[in-house]
Amino acid sequence: MSDPEDLAPIVAQPAILDEILSRSHHKRRIRQAASLEELTDAVRLHPQWVQSLISKGVKIRYIGRVMLELDRQVFQQATRLLARPEWLEHLCVLVMGSEGRGEQVIKNDQDNALIIDEALPMSEVRAFCQALSAALSHMDYPACAGNVMLCNPQWAQSLDGWKKTLLTWIHDPTPTHLMWLAIAYDARVVAGRKRLFGELREFFWAHLPDDPAFYAHLARPALAFKTPLGLFKRFILAKGARAGEIDLKKGGIFPIVHGVRVLAMEQRLQDPNTVRRIRGLTRRGVLERQFGEDLVEVFDFLAALRARAGDHPAPARLMRLERESLRDCLHEVERFKRILTHHFRLRELQ
Repeated sequence: MSDPEDLAPIVAQPAILDEILSRSHHKRRIRQAASLEELTDAVRLHPQWVQSLISKGVKIRYIGRVMLELDRQVFQQATRLLARPEWLEHLCVLVMGSEGRGEQVIKNDQDNALIIDEALPMSEVRAFCQALSAALSHMDYPACAGNVMLCNPQWAQSLDGWKKTLLTWIHDPTPTHLMWLAIAYDARVVAGRKRLFGELREFFWAHLPDDPAFYAHLARPALAFKTPLGLFKRFILAKGARAGEIDLKKGGIFPIVHGVRVLAMEQRLQDPNTVRRIRGLTRRGVLERQFGEDLVEVFDFLAALRARAGDHPAPARLMRLERESLRDCLHEVERFKRILTHHFRLRELQ
């Protein structure tokens, strides 16, 4: 993505040619950083660049793809600066969550992991894990509240250790293990040897069960949060400290992301991106074509609103057209929940 023409499939509008050129320069700054201080200076330009693209009407999904590439460069450069050179062929750094799905526009919590092969003693790699997590925190990537980070030994293991962990999560499907499995399903390589992840992914697919009940239990969290829309499409607003607001992430975005994720896992789809998963599910007939197209538009709108207004927008502060679009989108979220309930027979689990 160092040349403008490489970006043409992502953003074709001539009006943002200057942004494409500056993006190439931004990537070069990251790749040429000779110290963590220089890398941090480059990374801290991300927010203003993102807001500039949003203001020019670039779709959030395209910005997310480019951010994934930039973050990949950040992880690669940070790994080169912090790891012993001889280690680079024996480790694999993964990102998960919205970053792994290529949907991170605003900086979310760190969700990352590490795989090493038998050539590296994990005891010596721990210091690298701590240093990388600290460096990312310094670059304004917040620590994960759930501690899903490679500085946590659970998320930094040998290839054999990871295989044993995945089997534990699959064969002992507690709610926590299932959520960790879902998080791991979104993983994407950002630095090191892709071969390690490829072998682990093949192991994952080979041992994933075909039992419908397994996926039903995995899908249940998609219904955990109430859609903030009541009778006659009236918004259900928060009270107290967040009076007048809605929880856009829990009430709108998470049900789509997680519901689509479980449907995709059931179908053995390998692409971690939500929009591409929806399209894969549509091609396989799991979702009706028109509803799949609608769901992509809903997801795009909610993601764009979140990037602009945060996780808790106040409908009263939105423009009328935005407010009406938000109502329609939340209505479609509720429809998707009904589809999930029917597909996985979730009422039978109650």
